[in-house]
Amino acid sequence: MRPLRHNRLSSAIGCLAGILAIGSIAGAAGGCRGDRGPQIAVVVADVVDRSGNEAASFDAARAKEMLQVALSASRRVELSASESPGAYQAELAIALASEHEAARPGETGLYRGVQVELVLSRWGPDGVRERIHAQGEAFEVQEPQKTPPAAGFEGVLRLAVKQAVANLDTELESREYPAERLATMLSSASSEQRLAALRTLRDRKVPELVPKTIELLKDAVPEVVLEAVGVLVAQGDRRAVEPLIRAAQDRDQLFLLQVISALSELGGPVARGYLFTLAAGHDSLAIRDRAARALRESERAAGGPTRTAAQEPLPDTAVP
Repeated sequence: MRPLRHNRLSSAIGCLAGILAIGSIAGAAGGCRGDRGPQIAVVVADVVDRSGNEAASFDAARAKEMLQVALSASRRVELSASESPGAYQAELAIALASEHEAARPGETGLYRGVQVELVLSRWGPDGVRERIHAQGEAFEVQEPQKTPPAAGFEGVLRLAVKQAVANLDTELESREYPAERLATMLSSASSEQRLAALRTLRDRKVPELVPKTIELLKDAVPEVVLEAVGVLVAQGDRRAVEPLIRAAQDRDQLFLLQVISALSELGGPVARGYLFTLAAGHDSLAIRDRAARALRESERAAGGPTRTAAQEPLPDTAVP
């Protein structure tokens, strides 16, 4: 049994050495990789600054290093030094960098905030580009006399990148969660938790979570609402038709176009009746045209038109 004990000791020492090595680069790594669950191979590809904030002066090389450090501490990512078959390409976009005067009583200095978008992508075996999205945001109150803009924004960027990777871990882990756990996430106060659960439901049919998803059509975060629409289509549950129609009443035309597409996919008499109404009488030409096309698509999917030619909505040229 001595060799077995020796092997276990060697493994433990190797694990500890790995933790210490990662810790010297990225702080606490969260344990040995063997304890982190299934991982995906990732190559850090690119970092782009889309914030338009010249004062921030983000260094792309430094930002790329931050991303590598954060991903090295991920529970679900295995960094690859170079491209390998099946590896995801990680791209980080600095979407927003802003500052404004501190407004709370007793606070002085500037609020500096950064928002980033992390996208992992690869080509699937079926030729479809697979994508995994995660966002991160962070802010700090800083004294401008002590912390110049470039240094201040760099510190906040590091926090935002770490948050994006943490949200990525949640996104990947949620794919294995039972329905009960996903239900809890859908009710979470965190929009990232709600989004992670919704993205999982795009690929998993869980009929018992359709009512909770319908509730998110009233969410205060627009991204959550749009994701909920996509999930309801993916679930293919016609219980969503009437709530989608109600939700469209209080939203802009962009959202109405999303609902029209969703109703075309879901189908059914109620959906087609609403599409007919929009095609025949909506004020917007774009809405009438899209609704008419969606109606035809829905009828074809149902096995043919359910109306006579006399009942067709008037062509757009005939609508004042």
